[in-house]
Amino acid sequence: MRKKLGQLLIEFRIITSEQLAEAVADQRRTGERLGSILIKKGYVTEEDLEYLLSRQLAVPAINLAKYQIPRELVSLVSERFMKKNYVVPVERDDKTLTVAMANPQDYRVIDELRFMTGLRIAPVVSSMYGIKQKLRQLFPKSEKWEDALDLKAQRELEIITPQEEQQSREENLEDALESASEAPIVKIVNSILLAALDKKATHVHIVPEETAVLVKLRVNNHLETLVTPPREYAQNLVNRLKILSGMDILQRRLPQEGYFRVRSEDQFFDVDVATFPVRNGEQVVLTFQQPFSKEELRLENLGMTPEMLEAYRRVIAAERGLVLVVGPPDSGKTSTIYASLNALKSPNRVTFTYENPIKNRLADINQAEPNERAGLSFAQGLRALVKQDIDYLMVGEVPSTEVFSTVVEAALGRTLVFARMVFNNTLGVIPHVLEQGVAPFMLYSALSAVMGQRLVRRLCPECLESFEPPSPVREELRQATGRDNPRLYRAVGCRACGGTGYRGRIGVFELLVPDDPMRQLILANAPAEEIAQAARDKGFRTLIEDGLTKAVDGMTTYEEVRGIK
Repeated sequence: MRKKLGQLLIEFRIITSEQLAEAVADQRRTGERLGSILIKKGYVTEEDLEYLLSRQLAVPAINLAKYQIPRELVSLVSERFMKKNYVVPVERDDKTLTVAMANPQDYRVIDELRFMTGLRIAPVVSSMYGIKQKLRQLFPKSEKWEDALDLKAQRELEIITPQEEQQSREENLEDALESASEAPIVKIVNSILLAALDKKATHVHIVPEETAVLVKLRVNNHLETLVTPPREYAQNLVNRLKILSGMDILQRRLPQEGYFRVRSEDQFFDVDVATFPVRNGEQVVLTFQQPFSKEELRLENLGMTPEMLEAYRRVIAAERGLVLVVGPPDSGKTSTIYASLNALKSPNRVTFTYENPIKNRLADINQAEPNERAGLSFAQGLRALVKQDIDYLMVGEVPSTEVFSTVVEAALGRTLVFARMVFNNTLGVIPHVLEQGVAPFMLYSALSAVMGQRLVRRLCPECLESFEPPSPVREELRQATGRDNPRLYRAVGCRACGGTGYRGRIGVFELLVPDDPMRQLILANAPAEEIAQAARDKGFRTLIEDGLTKAVDGMTTYEEVRGIK
């Protein structure tokens, strides 16, 4: 006797009986398939569902998200038939057509496919959710954009704006607003937020075009289109996000930044919002991060080699000095600093963060931010803060020469200062700081270290396999790592990684700790070329060299490392 899907999910300990009961209740109310409800609630992944459907029906399962369907295959079956019966042709091998089906035991549909195509039909199972997603990709114009956002089936989402954070006022998506004209925009914006959370997106791009608005999600470092509402929604979507993030909705000619916080199913996320004026209006990019995860950050989990970790721990053990953490946006700079603060914080020490805005609430750490509206600029606040007898101070992105001078002055006292900088060149940051007007003798005394970093995708350890690299690459690896017979790794994809071969990201680092000769170069305001040469003479390891070491250790791929910019 064939076991029911819910029973299999509980037996495999993928969901609890309470979660199943909740999904079944929703199914009775909406008539939607059980699997689709479980995926939307986040209780199972699409890969979990397809694996169990395969077990349940004794038919091979595939993840349609991994397949690019050729148009010549799509032309074999009518759009109407595919949508009516939830089938998608996947591959053709001579006279056999492999077809993904929500119900691969529907022999009537199989017979119709055989008659329609003149081919043998090899059915495989895929989730209804996956088939619907693929059909949306294959026939984007034939479906209403509202349906792709599931506007009628939203779950609760709490939004906490900067002005409301102290009161933690809840804004429920299902409640109609007093103004009927605002209600659709509220639902659309929050549906986009929920979709981003469901897909574990790191960014949302909202781009106005001449006839539509492109809404894209960045998932696993790749952009995918979520939905394309009509052009008339563009400004209202931007205005709604500006209101949530505390921006000036009337200012459309200048870039703006803000943030708000969302909560869904007991998980909090901070959403950074940045606007930019473009030809067709204003573009918006949302950046998601979980604020409370920063409390769990540990230096040993960032990806530094044992030698670098030991050297970095020696640097931050000092009672004063300046540690610059540099790299492009989304390179893990903040995570490195928070991990450092977690390692240092103590009831016997005063620890402060000062950034605009406060992005992560941390236990046992004092936190502050500027308030431009009240007349407290970033520079004014920092000047006052350094008089608060602080042991460890984290400063957000250094915005000006005035701020940089204050940071260096603090590091010359009895404070260990961590400062973030958007800068791509670890060795070139010293001349850059001097160009900002910081006196060479001050930087000579204050600078403790420069940490440069990037993030690369981490290989899934569950489906890892090694291989022999080509001769030129093998020689490059040998020189970079000192290994006589280096091997590389790849991941073939499995249920644990959703078929992608990757699970999370890992840091790639450069660490410059100035010695006496390097400090003399700083004092002499030496050009960047001399500083870089002095670092290399002392064995400075580059991002690429550190990344290639991680590649031969099976943490990432050669291609990921070579893609570092």
